[in-house]
Amino acid sequence: MAERLSPQELEVLARRVRGDDWKRVAAAMGLPIGTLSHYQERGLEKLAAIDLGSLEGLKDVAENITAVFGQTPDGRPVTLPGRMTHEELRALRAAAAAIAGGVSKVLEILARVEGDDGQAG
Repeated sequence: MAERLSPQELEVLARRVRGDDWKRVAAAMGLPIGTLSHYQERGLEKLAAIDLGSLEGLKDVAENITAVFGQTPDGRPVTLPGRMTHEELRALRAAAAAIAGGVSKVLEILARVEGDDGQAG
């Protein structure tokens, strides 16, 4: 079973994916940028380590990503259905892989735009 994201990892990833820069996240969480960078890195490692080929892995990634994004684009809370068909599971696997890759790419772009490698300074 994959490790769940910690509350700090979830908050850092959610804020960064929403576009908050390191200074804004640091001010909101009251933590140094180096610590926040560590939470982000560890959270991404946990997401990358999830086995998308298993039902348990799909559930883990769906729950973690649901926690990061927290709500649908129209503001409703995200929930997972109790049962899914094989077709829905395949679609979830593809979406989870795309989201995990997309989250990493968003964070890379933010770091490049900020001219900041995430270290305190």
